[in-house]
Amino acid sequence: LVEMGDTDTLLSFEQLDYSTEIGTNCLSLPWNPTDSAAAATCISSGQRVRSGRLNVSKFQREYETLLEYLTNIDEGRV
Repeated sequence: LVEMGDTDTLLSFEQLDYSTEIGTNCLSLPWNPTDSAAAATCISSGQRVRSGRLNVSKFQREYETLLEYLTNIDEGRV
């Protein structure tokens, strides 16, 4: 679980269905949210994930927020 500043921004990969398949135009492998390369490939291709529990555009916003947060930590701003 990753929590950033306000409680509205909350990431919990445990809540995602790890077995959900991504549309074949995106990736044919089972969805694994811990695989950042697969996630980035899916997001950059603009494909939708078949499960209603994971919306790619929402995931992309959370991913970008997390990336910004981690960058700030890395640069000593947090």
